[in-house]
Amino acid sequence: MASLAEQRLVAERKEWRRDHPHGFVARPTTLQDGSVHMLLWECSVPGKAGSLWEGGTYPITMVFPEDYPSRAPKVSFPQGFFHLNVYPSGKVCITLLNDSRVEAHYWKPTVSAGTATGVGGEGRTKVE
Repeated sequence: MASLAEQRLVAERKEWRRDHPHGFVARPTTLQDGSVHMLLWECSVPGKAGSLWEGGTYPITMVFPEDYPSRAPKVSFPQGFFHLNVYPSGKVCITLLNDSRVEAHYWKPTVSAGTATGVGGEGRTKVE
């Protein structure tokens, strides 16, 4: 039986497939036995037009905790990816993905995987 986190991610994946911005990709990984690993997603975001990133597609990995959506997923680019909001380790430095309750804009269970990639709701952004 699927966990609450996996059930939530199945629903989010369904919504993502119906409505996501052109050029963005977010999908769970497939294991060697053909089963789907819902807690590990491979994603990519396009570079913003008119920026140094234009024309590129940039890979992101999202690792969801077993207690998702109560805790934020870990979102990262490949190690060494250079961007002001990315640590040298590849970890994305965005307050929304911080589990800390000190910040005003911390992770909330109402936030979706699409929002965590920067493309949910009003935040439909590209690497810029």
